[in-house]
Amino acid sequence: MLIRSPNGTYEAIDFRETAPQAAFEDMYKNNEQASLTGGLASGVPGELRGLQYLHENYGKLSWADVLAPGAKLAREGWLVNEDLVKYMKSATNNVPESNTTNFLVHDPQWAMDFAPKGRLLKINETITRKRYAATIETIAQHGPDAFYTGPIADATIRALRAKNGTMTMDDLKNYTIARRPAASITYGDFKLSSVPAPSSGNVMLAVLKTMSGYAAHEAGVNTTTHRLDEAMRFAYGQRSKLGDPSFVEGLDTFQEQMLSDETAAEIRGKISDTKAYEVPYYQPEGLESLDTPGTSHISTADKDGLAVSLTTTVNLLFGSKLVVPETGVIMNNEMNVSSSLFAHFLLPTL
Repeated sequence: MLIRSPNGTYEAIDFRETAPQAAFEDMYKNNEQASLTGGLASGVPGELRGLQYLHENYGKLSWADVLAPGAKLAREGWLVNEDLVKYMKSATNNVPESNTTNFLVHDPQWAMDFAPKGRLLKINETITRKRYAATIETIAQHGPDAFYTGPIADATIRALRAKNGTMTMDDLKNYTIARRPAASITYGDFKLSSVPAPSSGNVMLAVLKTMSGYAAHEAGVNTTTHRLDEAMRFAYGQRSKLGDPSFVEGLDTFQEQMLSDETAAEIRGKISDTKAYEVPYYQPEGLESLDTPGTSHISTADKDGLAVSLTTTVNLLFGSKLVVPETGVIMNNEMNVSSSLFAHFLLPTL
């Protein structure tokens, strides 16, 4: 989450999931599926702590007032649209609803929300999530701690452990956000800011830093587009070296180098206006192609100049395909991000 205060200062808030204390490096060896579904797939959720920080430091309305619309929507419902229908089919691999592997229909904990009539909801039917509404109302009344301790936390841990998870109450209770300086560059007459590692804001800024060294209108649209493509390839080569600054030594220095004038000039020197190269030319330390359809982004601003850019995710569609029975909370499968083939180049604590 990137926050710009009304006085023009920026700060980045890292509330990404962290690995449970019981996690270890080879826990998914020969069992990658465990990083996708079930209790071992979930990292410790951090989003509510991030929202708590945002509210306590920048909010004007009461916490209860902020959460009330979400609880109302979950309780009263909304109309199913084409996107939800598409994602329900995709998450179940488009298998027939009669197939018992269709968890949205045949798992009672999912079916009560997504298939209350014994079939998946259709376009323009109303979907409700009443258990989730009650959870939001409890958190609205008792504050964010209600999620990390007490009955809601008990239910979360119980559901995870029933599916072979290792997360504990201490993992939830001890979760903390990380405040980080925002990454920024100058691009023309503008200051551009984004969220540094473990997010990928530096990658976007590195692309623009490279492009800023080309004279405006120096080349035609085709050459400019090609240069942009090449700058992106080099930036994604750098991305493979990123990780969590709390655990990866030297990462702050590396991120500064990514956005330096010298690095941008070096990359421009390697870009040919007439051809692209094979993957090794762009110097990635690992290859990855991570699809995260369970991710959404929100950007908003108020009349005073406060602006927030926030990305939220459970990683894949319907996360770990585990919903907490008592609370309706859909658990993430963020552990899959750090257990991919080249995960040791990425984020050891997602």
